[in-house]
Amino acid sequence: TGDGVVLDHLAAHAHSPSPSALAQVPELYGDLLALHQALALVCHAPRASETSPLRAQLPRLAQLVDPHTAPHPHPHPSPLSTAEARAAQELSVLLAREPVVIRSGVLCGGFEVPVLVSFAGNLELKNASGARFEPPLVCVEVRGTSYACPAREQFQRLRRAYLEQVLGIKVCVLPVDVFRWGGEGGGAGARGFAPGGLAVVARALSSFLPASSE
Repeated sequence: TGDGVVLDHLAAHAHSPSPSALAQVPELYGDLLALHQALALVCHAPRASETSPLRAQLPRLAQLVDPHTAPHPHPHPSPLSTAEARAAQELSVLLAREPVVIRSGVLCGGFEVPVLVSFAGNLELKNASGARFEPPLVCVEVRGTSYACPAREQFQRLRRAYLEQVLGIKVCVLPVDVFRWGGEGGGAGARGFAPGGLAVVARALSSFLPASSE
């Protein structure tokens, strides 16, 4: 069964080295990280069984691949796609005056986040009524042509649900056409946002930015 395959794989690595030592073996680390992600999504998918033996194995596997409780650099980050790199670049310029930090190649709860927006640690945030709230973490995704693949779309949907509902990370999805690309009146080196793109980005981020801060 599917459960048996996963549990056998886990058993084979029951005596794996410490997480820090494991991270020095890229191939094995990548396999276990992918296994953890698949297991996490299966266990928290809609209508997933609460008593599945897979769920009991998830914490043990999580300790192997990502024992950290806060976002931290991925030991072997995947190269950013052209759209992801562009998003990181444009958001760094757009939010340069905001009290935020923009990082790439970050690992959060065993999932790689290509672009993560977080607020300065000493910042106190308040909503419109004056009540304090915890600074959010915002994962920025760029929705490109790869989303046309049903399998990719399903994975991203389950991943977004896991990040938001289990890890408490907000997910902001930007369409790839909000950016100005070569041939759009700016040549091959065009930068900035396409017409109307800045407004789309501002609306997408507005629910995550503080109404006021001290």
